[in-house]
Amino acid sequence: MRWWRPVPRVAVVTLAVALGGCVSAPVGEASPTGSGRATDEPVPAASLSSGIDEVTAPRVLGEVEVRSASPADAEVVAVDEPTRLEVDALSIDMPIESVGVDERGGMVIPEGALTAGWYRFGPAPGDPAGRAVLAAHVDNAQGTGPFARLRDIERGAAVVVTTASGERVRYEVVEIEQTDKDEVDVEAVFDADAAPALVMVTCGGDWQAEVGHYADNVIVTAAPVDVP
Repeated sequence: MRWWRPVPRVAVVTLAVALGGCVSAPVGEASPTGSGRATDEPVPAASLSSGIDEVTAPRVLGEVEVRSASPADAEVVAVDEPTRLEVDALSIDMPIESVGVDERGGMVIPEGALTAGWYRFGPAPGDPAGRAVLAAHVDNAQGTGPFARLRDIERGAAVVVTTASGERVRYEVVEIEQTDKDEVDVEAVFDADAAPALVMVTCGGDWQAEVGHYADNVIVTAAPVDVP
């Protein structure tokens, strides 16, 4: 379906976006992706639909612009919402849902690990400018999700995003990085004025049982491909 995204006229709202929690896990347990978190233990309910456990303090990494939703501050434009992500090289084929931010300023990430969230306050795939951000958990109590394979992607890999209208927006991977969460340049990840790109984000590195999340973020950037 199409939904309506506000476009700011004068001011925008700024808030901190936390990418710290990529899995909802009890503090003190290990992860199922390699550090031994017991997969038969239930995962606590995520607070505010963010996929971040309430006992895990989020890491606030920076400030990004969020387009105002106030009718007084904005006009609206139709947005062709992304609904599906395909990366054939990694056998990734997963649904996408639009997400916003929670009350703590963190980007909401869909529960579980089988759905990617698109940051709806930023650019959409296919927009003429800006970085469209997709994020998903690397794993959950049942095992690893599709984004766990992002660390194995190679430059040049094809990425396709299908929109609600049926359009297929094509990208090619140009950059793969794994960065400590404290060092992620959040403003660059969410840059709405940059050249058009798709940015896929998940967690990586060592599982930190004492805080309940991974040490790093895996960030894959893909540039649009012109298809005649």
